[in-house]
Amino acid sequence: MYAHFYHLTESPFNLTPDPKFQYVNESTREALASILYGIKSRKGFITLIGEAGTGKTTLLKRVLDEIEGETVAVFVFNPGVSFDELLEYICTELGVSTDGRRRLTLLERLNRYLLKQLTEDRNVVVMIDEAQTMDDSVLEELRLLSNLETSKEKILQILLSGQPELDDKLKRPGLRQLRQRVGVRATLKPMRANEIGAYVATRLRSAGASRADLFTQGALASVWRAAQGIPRVINVICDNAMMIAFAEGRDRITAAVMRAAIRDLNGENRVENAFAALRGWFSQPIVRYATVSVLAVAIALPLTMGLLRRGISGAAGLQESSGVPGQLAAVPEPQSAREDSPGVAAEVDAAIQTTARATGQRPVGATAKSAAIPGKVAGGAELAGPAPVGAAESGLGAAPVIHSPVSEAEQVIPRMMEDSIRRAELLAGSTAARLFEKRKRREVSGAGTESAVAMAGTDGQTGVIMRSERDAEEMTSAVFNRWAAEESGAETSAKD
Repeated sequence: MYAHFYHLTESPFNLTPDPKFQYVNESTREALASILYGIKSRKGFITLIGEAGTGKTTLLKRVLDEIEGETVAVFVFNPGVSFDELLEYICTELGVSTDGRRRLTLLERLNRYLLKQLTEDRNVVVMIDEAQTMDDSVLEELRLLSNLETSKEKILQILLSGQPELDDKLKRPGLRQLRQRVGVRATLKPMRANEIGAYVATRLRSAGASRADLFTQGALASVWRAAQGIPRVINVICDNAMMIAFAEGRDRITAAVMRAAIRDLNGENRVENAFAALRGWFSQPIVRYATVSVLAVAIALPLTMGLLRRGISGAAGLQESSGVPGQLAAVPEPQSAREDSPGVAAEVDAAIQTTARATGQRPVGATAKSAAIPGKVAGGAELAGPAPVGAAESGLGAAPVIHSPVSEAEQVIPRMMEDSIRRAELLAGSTAARLFEKRKRREVSGAGTESAVAMAGTDGQTGVIMRSERDAEEMTSAVFNRWAAEESGAETSAKD
C-alpha cells in the first residue's frame, strides 16, 4: 500500500524467507560457510541453532540456492510426524517409489537411490526445519538412517535446524549417540546495534528504494531496542511504522512514528506504561525504604520544631516572671505577723534594706515585709534542687552570661535560691542584733515587753514567727554558731 508513496517496487519488510532480502553480517556469513562445508564434505549430521526469528529458514533457502545443480535436497518444514511418515515423505521428494509402505522396503529403495547418486558424483541432503519439535524417538531413528553409508563417506547428509531448545534436547543422555555424530555446528546470533542501519538499508535497496535516509537514526535505535536485534521483529515494526508514516503523509520515519508503531504492536497505553514503570521502580527495596524514611522525616520535623518553639517560649516566660537575676519577688508576709507586731516588722524592713545596700545587693521593694521563702519564686512555683554554695560566696549582684532563653532560665533559678537563703541569713542576723540591743535597754529601764518578729526558715519550706526574746536569742546563737563553723572550715581548707 505504501510502496508507491515511497517509490518502492515491493514491500521491503515482508516476513517471507526471501534470500533476495537477506542481510549477510558476520554471524550469517559464518553459519553459511559452516553449513556449505558440512554438506560438501559429507559430514553426516549438521546442526543450525538460532533464536526464533533470527533468519534460519532464510539461510536454508540461501543454502539451497548455493548447492543447486550439484546436490539433491529435501526440505522438511513440518517435522512433527512419526519416523515412518518422515521416511515416506523423503522418499517421495527424491522420486523413490513408496508402494507397499513398509519401512524395510522403503529403506532398501532409499539406499539404492543414494548409491546411484554417489556414483554420479552427486550429493543428497535432507534439511529439517524446526527440529526442536521432533520426538526423541524420531531423532534416534533418524540417527539409524545415517547408517546408510560406504566405508569411506556418508551418502546422506542430514541438517537439523532449530531453536536453542534443540541443542538442549541433544544434550540428553538418551540422544548422546546422535550428538556424537554431529560433525558441524552452526549458530545464528541476533543482530548488533551497529548493524541495524545496514540491515534496513539492504532491505530498502532490494525493494527498489532510491534514498537511504528513509529512517532516521533515532527511529533505527528505537526499533533495535524494541526488537533486541531479532530480524523478524524488526521487519514487523518497520512495516507498521511505514504504514503509520504513510497515513500521516510523512516522507520520513522518525523516532516518534517508530515509538507509535511499537506501542500499537505491543497493545500498550502510555498511561499504563507510566504506572507500570512506577510499579517497577517502587518494587525495589531500597526505593521503598528511602520513601518511608522521607515520609517519616516530613512528619517528625514539624512536630519537633513545634515542641522546640513551645519550650523556648516557656523558658522566656519563666525568665520574665522571675525578673532580673539577683532580684527576687518577695513573698508577702503573713497577715497575722503584721497585726501582732507592726513595730518589729518595720524595724525588720529597715534592717533588710540597710544590710542589702551594705553588701551591694539591689534593694527589695517596700512591699517585701518579710524575707523570701527559699525554694519559692513569685507565683508560687517550686524550685528544683538546692542552691549551689559557690554562688552565694561569689556575690549577689553579678548577672550570669546568657546564651539563650533556655540557658538563662537555668541560671536564674539557682541564683534566686542563693539570694533567698542569703536574705534569710541577713534577716536573722540583723533581727537578733536589734533584739539584743533592745533587751539591754529594757534591762536598764526595767521594761520587759515581748516582741514578735517574722523569721524565714532556712530550710526553704516554712516561716516561723518568733514571739519571745528568749527564742530570738536561741535563734541568733544558732546562726552565729553556723557562721563560725563555716568560717573555721574555710580557714582549715585554706591552710591545707
